[in-house]
Amino acid sequence: MRRKKVTYFIIALILIIIVGIIFKSKAVNNSSDYKITNTAELEKVLKSHRNNLGGLTLTIDNPS
Repeated sequence: MRRKKVTYFIIALILIIIVGIIFKSKAVNNSSDYKITNTAELEKVLKSHRNNLGGLTLTIDNPS
């Protein structure tokens, strides 16, 4: 009986971890396109995407 409870607990824990990983990846994976024209805009974008630059597309538009 105790062994069944431990098995169910481990299965539930694994499912919770998998669901957490899926939701975290969806929340973090916000692919965005930005057109950067100055340093301030670049800093703003980099700060807003601190630890996740995946899916980030930057276009540098420098008129000079």
